[in-house]
Amino acid sequence: MNSKLKYHLPVVIICLGIFVESSFPTESYPKIDFELTDKIVHFGIYFVLFMAFYFSFNNQTKYLLLYKYSLFSALIFTVLYGASDEFHQYFVPGRSCEFYDWLADIFGAIFGIVLILINKKFLKIEKLIH
Repeated sequence: MNSKLKYHLPVVIICLGIFVESSFPTESYPKIDFELTDKIVHFGIYFVLFMAFYFSFNNQTKYLLLYKYSLFSALIFTVLYGASDEFHQYFVPGRSCEFYDWLADIFGAIFGIVLILINKKFLKIEKLIH
């Protein structure tokens, strides 16, 4: 496998998975009575998508702005993909376009930024100690 492909393929797979999953009517899923389950799922999926975008942008050199601003770029792409997914669901029977789902998507991406920044800070501290 192409060494660069391992960074870019996850983005494509996750985006396709989100699109396919959100194309099914909600009646095809089991009913879960936990009220925030949907938001937690959105948070988790878009956290993973953000991380995939970040690693993809951070491991390419063709588009220097995406590389240089990989955290910000990954946030923008994740937020836009979340918005497009919510818009897409507007046209799927049994689905709806929900602002709070999109907000959960955004918070998942922001959580990814926080983890990456903490990791970078931790690595700088480790380098100073050793």
